[in-house]
Amino acid sequence: MIRRIRWPGWVLIILIAVTFSLLFARPIGGSSQTVSTLKKGVNHELKETVRDDKQLLEQKEPEVVDSLERNGKYIALTFDDGPHSKVTPQVLEALKEHDVKATFFMLGSQAAANPLMAEKVALAGHEIGNHTNLHQNLANLDTYRIEEEISASARKIEEASGQYPTITRPPYGIFDERVKETAAALGNSLILWSVDSLDWKSRNAKMINEEVLNSITPGAIVLMHDIHQATADALPELLMTLINEGYQFVTVSEILSLPVDAGAGPYYNVKY
Repeated sequence: MIRRIRWPGWVLIILIAVTFSLLFARPIGGSSQTVSTLKKGVNHELKETVRDDKQLLEQKEPEVVDSLERNGKYIALTFDDGPHSKVTPQVLEALKEHDVKATFFMLGSQAAANPLMAEKVALAGHEIGNHTNLHQNLANLDTYRIEEEISASARKIEEASGQYPTITRPPYGIFDERVKETAAALGNSLILWSVDSLDWKSRNAKMINEEVLNSITPGAIVLMHDIHQATADALPELLMTLINEGYQFVTVSEILSLPVDAGAGPYYNVKY
């Protein structure tokens, strides 16, 4: 007759603990080291990917839009100095009503002050460009401060809107060789305009419309500002008139994809 041995509970606990320790102690240590190694590898790859993506983003060329016809009546509306808490929403509403896409050259300081509005511009599908941080005459600054005005603004715009701008409009349209070289080093195209609405001068909706309609031509880049109430007031009628005249609205990057001789005019500069 086989006699069953009854082990005390505390003895069984010790035996189980010893058994698990012998079976799994070394593999667990090795697994922990492996996990740590893998984690370091993943973190390294992630950092490299983010760095590479950032470089690619900063060096992005204007996209070529194959769907644009060479002889089409395309124009690009641009809005500077915003986003503005009161005027920009009205501009966005008018653009939405007519299914128009535009390009907003934001100040970094304004994007930081109105981040929700900057985000709304991006979410509406508009292109966002850089108008520097504090709207200073870049030609009066040293090279370091030129770079800081552009790059600091780009960071603020990206943080607010989610878009990293790769096109820059120098304040007042003033630039020199140092500004061109600095913008190019940052992967940016310098963008000016071919039609000035003079909204900053007239502050009158009727005069704004007359100025644009008298100067408009296929391939034009139109300068406006989403900080003046008169601009928002002028926009609905202006859009209707241009649409009735057969014009189609595209972003700056899209219009830059057109051939140079397609009528876009000499008043913008592609990246050097």
